[in-house]
Amino acid sequence: SGRVFTWGQGDQCQLGHDSTNNESEPRELESLSKMRIVDLAMGASHMLALDEKGVPYSWGKGANGQLGHGEMGEKERMPRPIELCRRMIKGLSGADAEIRDMEWGSFY
Repeated sequence: SGRVFTWGQGDQCQLGHDSTNNESEPRELESLSKMRIVDLAMGASHMLALDEKGVPYSWGKGANGQLGHGEMGEKERMPRPIELCRRMIKGLSGADAEIRDMEWGSFY
């Protein structure tokens, strides 16, 4: 059905519930509940999700840049779209700029 539930250790915000609390029972990730998630990947202290439109999200520990947001942040407490997976259409700028999502698996 495309729903995401997380539980377990949450000290690095890797559960995505906007806290560092541990969860002893599966809890739905509310911030992703309105979309259909088609793929998940887990690291030691972070997670990635891909929605049906091909938009990737990441959350958890990001001190080494593993979240893909182009910054070395401490923690991302909730799922955040990875904006670097978008590209501008060449030749457009300012108010005419157009941003499109890159197709998952494509090259930039």
